[in-house]
Amino acid sequence: MIRLMKKGRMAAKVIVVLTLLLSGVHLFQKKAEAAEFNLPFNTEVHGVLTKGITSNTYNLVINEAGRLTLDLTSYVDKNTYIQLLDNNNKKIWDTRTTGSSLNPAKLNKWVDLEPGKYFLKINGNDYWDENTGKYILKATFEKAGNNEIEPNNGVIEAQAITFNQLVTGFLSWNDTIDMYKITLKKPGRLGIDISSYVDSYTYIRLYDNNNKEIFSTNTEGSSKNPAKYMKTIDLEPGNYYLNINGDSLWDRNTGKYQLKTTFTAANSNETEPNNGIVEAQTLPFNKTITGFLSWNDTEDYYKISLPKKGKVTFTSVSYVESYTNFQLINNRNEVVVNNYATGSSKNPAKYSNTIVLEKGIYYFRVYSDLKSNTGKYTLNISSPVLLAPLTVDKVSDKSTVVKGKTAKNQEVVVKASGKVYKKKANSAGAYSIKIPKQKAGTKIEVSTKNKYGTKKVTITVLDRTAPKAPTIKKATSTFVEGKGEKAATVYVYKGSKLVGKATVSKKGTFKAKISKQKKGTSLVVYAKDKAGNKSVGRTVKVK
Repeated sequence: MIRLMKKGRMAAKVIVVLTLLLSGVHLFQKKAEAAEFNLPFNTEVHGVLTKGITSNTYNLVINEAGRLTLDLTSYVDKNTYIQLLDNNNKKIWDTRTTGSSLNPAKLNKWVDLEPGKYFLKINGNDYWDENTGKYILKATFEKAGNNEIEPNNGVIEAQAITFNQLVTGFLSWNDTIDMYKITLKKPGRLGIDISSYVDSYTYIRLYDNNNKEIFSTNTEGSSKNPAKYMKTIDLEPGNYYLNINGDSLWDRNTGKYQLKTTFTAANSNETEPNNGIVEAQTLPFNKTITGFLSWNDTEDYYKISLPKKGKVTFTSVSYVESYTNFQLINNRNEVVVNNYATGSSKNPAKYSNTIVLEKGIYYFRVYSDLKSNTGKYTLNISSPVLLAPLTVDKVSDKSTVVKGKTAKNQEVVVKASGKVYKKKANSAGAYSIKIPKQKAGTKIEVSTKNKYGTKKVTITVLDRTAPKAPTIKKATSTFVEGKGEKAATVYVYKGSKLVGKATVSKKGTFKAKISKQKKGTSLVVYAKDKAGNKSVGRTVKVK
């Protein structure tokens, strides 16, 4: 009976112990002792874990952002527990090594950190064993050398960026996001150039001022094999935000990166907004407009007022990447022309279309189907029927006036030999403008201008002056030699019969072979220039 009672009490004790163990209470845990030290950089520190001192804490002070690397060689028998904590006691690392005094464990681990105070804890105690032994610890630190301005972790704190200046940024365990503010004062092309030394992935996003994502991408590289990312995007004036971060659902990717932005203005002279018929910009005839299609402005409308029926020509040089679409819409919203051209900023597309249109109001639309098809373009519209009529009479080297016809009371401008002469036509449209005599071959430009553009006519001054009679140096039975007007043709006649001819050289000399003549024969020599002007004849006798 007594034995049964003892056995019952023993079983009850076992049940209590098992219940406590299952509830998480460690019946045999001993009070752990700890020691605290400062951990210098680039110095081996020897430590020991004993039954009396089961944990050592090392203080680390980092004065600027960079990479902390810890090397640990542990001779502790079995497990060594290593924790790295920030100043708020938040775990950065929590790992362990397994080794022994005969087979020491090795640990090499790094982390990118911001300036601050950190704590490294090395512990040999767990719920089951007291792991003891020696260890060697060494901490090294490499400065990031970043020049970004912290904090810049969101739109409110975003660092304003200057074009063409290199920014070195740094993503760390405790700062995984950098935000930059980009301000465009004009429409144009933004360039983004990033070299990322971040280990693994770098995430890059660009937002507009309404927090709408323009693009999102990532690069993969490392501190030894940096990733390279370059992108250009056409944008309207405004504020934009560039987000560079290393945080993902699985990892914190950290390291330094280099950022450079550039900007090329579109130098467009279109008037925005002009994104529909209501806002359409008036397109004058014979005046080239430079427009711009961008990520946030993919279409432009232009209004055309045609006062009378006639041929109209639309021309464009498009630097838009890939496709540029062109539409002509009439006043009933019907598409009259629907074309496209393909080109790029390096190989611009050239577009030209001529169409006969009735009098009325039209709208010319330039647009892109995709936000990636962006860039600048030029646009010009012309119609010869709208220009002032202009005719010019022939002008010779003997003329002292330029005559012709144009619209009544229309001003006519004459440009000759670097000088300008102006005069209005009479009520019948006739004009006569005095000018000095001009040399044969001189180009004269005559123009008129109205609200639809300028019409130009270029004429060449005709040669109406006969060359001088050739001078004769020698006349033999077989040739005549002498001087004359350069490039003129010299003719030698015996009576009405042509016996020889030659072209005057650049030096002004000639030598004309003739059929054999008797001594004392009279010959007549004259010159004719390219314009057909003939000199007087010169008589010479064969000697």
